Amino acid sequence: METIAFAYGDDWEKALAMEVDEDYEIRYLDCYHPGDHRIIGGRMAYKAGLAAFVFVKLKSLKHLH
Repeated sequence: METIAFAYGDDWEKALAMEVDEDYEIRYLDCYHPGDHRIIGGRMAYKAGLAAFVFVKLKSLKHLH
């Protein structure tokens, strides 16, 4: 939610009014090993100390202004 609020100039009211899959999409990329800068296959994720990235894509920019 912080990412969406940031996209709207820290307007949390607008960000909280947005609907996932209608106004924005979220994609996850997990199993990232920061020391090696690579993605590890499998489902070890957080137990092995691996990181994750979260990507947010706004479907429409009409609400930005």
